[in-house]
Parts: sequence; C-alpha cells; structure tokens
Amino acid sequence: MPETTRLMASFPCLECEATLLVAKPEHREFDCPRCGAKAKAPKRLVDDLELGKKLPFDAPAEAQQAIDHHVESAHVGPEAPGWVILALAIVSAALGSYAYGHSLLRPTQSDWALGGGLGLVMVMLPFGFTLQWLATSELAKKVGRATALIRKLDPRCPRCDHELMAPPGPGTFGCTACKGSLVAASGLIIVDESPRKNRWTQAVASALESERWIDEGGIRTPQKWMMVVVVFACLTAVWFGLGAT
Repeated sequence: MPETTRLMASFPCLECEATLLVAKPEHREFDCPRCGAKAKAPKRLVDDLELGKKLPFDAPAEAQQAIDHHVESAHVGPEAPGWVILALAIVSAALGSYAYGHSLLRPTQSDWALGGGLGLVMVMLPFGFTLQWLATSELAKKVGRATALIRKLDPRCPRCDHELMAPPGPGTFGCTACKGSLVAASGLIIVDESPRKNRWTQAVASALESERWIDEGGIRTPQKWMMVVVVFACLTAVWFGLGAT
C-alpha cells in the first residue's frame, strides 16, 4: 500500500538541538534518535489541527521516480562483443544450412538458404532475448540496491546541513535551524521549492555520486555460463530440429 504524504511538525531536541519530528497527535513523547534524551513535543504542535494532514502530492512516488531515472540513465547492461555475435551468426547459419540440406534427398540452393535462415533465427533470437533479460534483471537489482542505500543515509537539512531525526514517514516539515521548508521521502530530504522534480533529481545524484557500481557493465562469470548454456541448447535444437525435417 503506497505511503501517504502528510504534514509533520518539528521541534528542536533540548540536549543536542537536532530537529525532531511529530507525524501524529499521539506521537508526543519519545527518545531522541540522535542523543537518546527524552523528548516531548510541545502541546501547541500536537494540538494543531493541521498535523497529519494529507498533502496533494505523492512524495514517495516522486522520489522513487528520480531514483529509477538516475540508475536507468547510468546503467550499462550486459553486452556481447561484436565478434562474438558475428561468429555466432555464422556458425548458426552454417549449421542450420547443413542440417536442413542434408535432411533432404535433393536439396536446392533455396533449401540451403532456408536452412541457414532458420538456424540464424533459432539461435540469435533466444540469444538476444537472454541478453535483454539479463540487462533488465540487472537494472532492477541496481535500483533496489540504490533505494536501500539511500534509505540508510544520515538525515540532514539540505539547506544548512543541520542534523535531523529520520522522518517517520513521507511528508513536509520545517528545519528548526534555518526555518526552511523540507520534504522527506524514501530516505531523501529536499528543500520544498518548485520544481520538486529537479530537487529530487539533484538529491539522488548527490546521494549516489560516489557509487561506481551503477555504471558498471559487462557480463559476469555466472552470466557468461548462462549464455553458453543457451547457445549450446539452441545449436543442439538447430542440429536435431532441422536435421530431422
């Protein structure tokens, strides 16, 4: 179930001055997650009728969209070298032509060509689909890893770098140090200024700036073995499938 973006209230911790947040009227007393001191929200905050009000935008969806876009734009999926694709195409066409031609009593040139075309299709299509599937699954893993990493970030005000309590949910609140209006969702905290889309994009780029694994490409060893199995299975299907025609 998607999280609702709500209006939260903020107040400073009396011990460490970190910005503490209240999301619901019943959330009055708790330990400061920064210093462990007992914190009690001022009565004026928890009695505010606006506290917990549903806001007319979906902050988690905006944040996740920014994460998805950042990872997808940097992602390099598994790619096969050009010489491998060319060699595989030649082998599959030659094998298909040979298998199909020798299955007929009097093969013509068109039969040899047909066998080559069938062999090419029977090998290269599964090969291409497998590469695409690997790229898609790798992208999903990277998005999940990036999302989990961002959720673990130390919450700080993007305007003044003041310490903040980890928001109990998505919503808007004010920094008690610089009085700036902030929006929090999915571990990201941005200044509540238009356009928000650009703010989320900048926050994600900053959070993942040092993560080099996002743009790593190539085919890992397990994926290489998977591709070998797929190719072998396809070539076997060409040999027995077309040869038995």
